[in-house]
Amino acid sequence: WHVWLNEISGRDGTERIGSPVVYLAFVPLLFPWLVYFCLGAWEAARQTFARAADDDRNRGIGLCLLLIIIPLAVCLLHKDKSDRYLLPLVGPAAILAAYGLIETWNAQGKLKPVGRILLGVQWVLLAGAGVAAPLIAAATGVRAAGAPPGEHLIRWPLAAVVALVCAAVLTAGLIAMTRRPSPRWALGCSVLVMLCVHAAYLRGYSRSTPARSGFRPLAEAIAAAHPNAQIYATGDYRKRPSVEFSIYLNRPTRWAALKDLASMPPSGVPKVAILVDRKGSGSASQFLSNGWETFRTFQRGGDRWDVLVRPAAPERAGESDR
Repeated sequence: WHVWLNEISGRDGTERIGSPVVYLAFVPLLFPWLVYFCLGAWEAARQTFARAADDDRNRGIGLCLLLIIIPLAVCLLHKDKSDRYLLPLVGPAAILAAYGLIETWNAQGKLKPVGRILLGVQWVLLAGAGVAAPLIAAATGVRAAGAPPGEHLIRWPLAAVVALVCAAVLTAGLIAMTRRPSPRWALGCSVLVMLCVHAAYLRGYSRSTPARSGFRPLAEAIAAAHPNAQIYATGDYRKRPSVEFSIYLNRPTRWAALKDLASMPPSGVPKVAILVDRKGSGSASQFLSNGWETFRTFQRGGDRWDVLVRPAAPERAGESDR
């Protein structure tokens, strides 16, 4: 019960993102199918409120809409807000977007009037994302949020290649659409353009500072200095390092009470304590007075983090704690 309550309330969260603005990331997640998603969501809501869900398809579309609205409402009420919580909503949103795309075509396989408008809007969005955006980003030196100067998302040679490839795909799709109208051309061109754009921008983002874990340098330093150390997290309240810290160390981070860990006797393996001091109470002094040594100190998220090491006892070197 306590584990479930902590997960729901977010009391043990390492990062406190309090602004609901982060959920606006749902818009780019739907790109370039945003116009069809809006149409699909409107049709799902209209059928639901009109009580037109008289078959399995209509009931399923209404369920997809609820699978977006209800989790999003819960996320808005949750204390920890992060755009990664939106990922489970992408599946229902994709179904609604596909439903909206199907609704733009009539039974004879011809575009409805609203379909022509939406198709034109999507083609403009694809041209902007695949042709104009790479060229503008390379010309203006666009960087990832928080990246230092010089870390561009995309540079000129790659931007020119991406723009040419996307322009060729869109041109071929338009020619095919005029000869044999079908939603398959819009679907295929959108997938190819977005795969090309994503690959180019992710290549630049993966090499930028914001894409790197803030705890990776610390984990690598601990692994190099104390490869067989036992790792503990402690503090005045139950706050642990981010999960990637244990991933990079390839070992678990155990929780221990502050007083118990500070007075723990030395053993055959070194111990590393990650101490979070939010109130500036000087809790690290309890460790230093009991034979612990300061390994590193840094600030993160408004908190002071002290990394302390308890060296292994010389006479017990090579032993392990059970």
